[in-house]
Amino acid sequence: MRRLGLVRPTPRGWTLGVGSVGFATAGTLIGSVDLVRVAVLLGVVLVVGVLSLLPDGPAVRVERTVAPEPLHVGGAAQVQVVVVGAGATAVHEQIAPQLVGNGPPPRVWRWSGAPRSPDGRAPNRIVLDYSVYALVRGRWPLGPLTVTRSDVFGTVRRTTTLGTTDVVRVWPYVVPLGAPDGTTLGEPEQVALGAHEPSPDDVALREYAEGDDLRRVHWASSARRGRLMVRADEHAGLRPVTVVAAVPSAQSAACAAELEWTLSLAASVACAAFDAGHLVTLLGLGGPGEPVSVRTEAEGRARLLAPTLDATCARSAQESAARLERTLAAVEPAGQLVVAVLGTTDQAVTRSARTALGQLASGARCWVVTGADGPAVADLRRAGCRVVVARPGDRLDEMWRQLVAQR
Repeated sequence: MRRLGLVRPTPRGWTLGVGSVGFATAGTLIGSVDLVRVAVLLGVVLVVGVLSLLPDGPAVRVERTVAPEPLHVGGAAQVQVVVVGAGATAVHEQIAPQLVGNGPPPRVWRWSGAPRSPDGRAPNRIVLDYSVYALVRGRWPLGPLTVTRSDVFGTVRRTTTLGTTDVVRVWPYVVPLGAPDGTTLGEPEQVALGAHEPSPDDVALREYAEGDDLRRVHWASSARRGRLMVRADEHAGLRPVTVVAAVPSAQSAACAAELEWTLSLAASVACAAFDAGHLVTLLGLGGPGEPVSVRTEAEGRARLLAPTLDATCARSAQESAARLERTLAAVEPAGQLVVAVLGTTDQAVTRSARTALGQLASGARCWVVTGADGPAVADLRRAGCRVVVARPGDRLDEMWRQLVAQR
C-alpha cells in the first residue's frame, strides 16, 4: 500500500515564502531592483523544492517481523522494520495504543550496516528495532509506516504512507499453575477415552518425575522448555481435559474485569493441562473448540487459545446461562476431567451449572471455580464436584492449589 500526502512547506519554507513576498513588495514600492531579485531567488528555491517532491519517488519496500507473536497480556515482543529504498527520510511507525505501553511510539532509526551492492553503491536501507508491550487482550494493528521526504533545501516536505497493517494477537494473561506436592494434573490412569482415544503410536509429553526412565526423556522439548520432559503414551491413560468458561453478562457493572479474570483463569488451566500432555479442549467462549494435544508446542497453544482473542461478555445473564448449558450438554463425560470456570455470580448461570455439572459428575471428574457461594456450592459438592469459591482479584495460583488439593 502506498498513499501520498500533500506537499507542505516546512517552517523554513514558510519563512522563504513570506520573505519572497515581502522583498517583492518592498522592492516594487521603492523601485529597488536588487530587492526584487532577492524575492525572485527565494521564490525559485521554494518552487524547486516543491517540484522535486511532486514525483512519487523511488520504489520503497517495507518488511516487518514481530517475535514472538502471538503474545500474552503483560508480555513483550520485539519488532523489526526494514525499509529499503526510502532515501534520507524521517520515518515512524504507527502503533495501536494497546501495544505502546507507557512510552511514546518509537521514532529512533538507524542506518543498517549491510554490505555494499555488487556495483559498489551503499544500500539505501534503514532498520528499526523496538519493543512493544501487550496491555490488553485482542487483535491490535501495527503499522502502516509513514515516510516523510523533504527537498534538499529543507523548505517543503511530503508524507507517504507505506506498507501494510500487521495484526498482533494478544492472548489473556496466563499464570503457571503447578500442582502442589509434585503431583501432576490428573495422574496417568486407565480410563475410557471414548471417541478421543488416539492411535497407539501417538506420543504426549509430561514433566519428568522421580523414577522415570531416562531413556524416555524428550531432549528437544526439554531444552526448549528449560525442564526435563518425558514421553508418555497417550493411550496409557492421561485423562482428556475440557475447560468450560461461563462469561459474565454485559449488564454487569464489572463485566470487563470479570471477563478478563475468567479468560485468564480458563487459559491458565488449559495451558497447565496442555503442558502436562493432556488432550485439552477450551469451550464456552463463542467460537468452535477443538481438542488440542501436544504435538508442536507453539502451534498447539495457538489453536488452544484462539477462542480467547475475540471473546466478549454475553448480552444477558440468560444468554450466558443458555450457552453454558449447551456447552456442558455437548461434553462427552466418559473419562473426562471437566473444569468449569464460572466468571459471574448471576443466579441463572449458577442454576444451569448446578444442573449440567450434576449430570456430568456421574461419568466425569468435575472441578468448579465459582464466584457464587451458599446452597449452589453445597449442591455441587454433593453431586461429587470439587468446588472452590473465587472472585476477580483473587490469586489464581492459590485458588488452583486449593482446588487440586481437595479429595
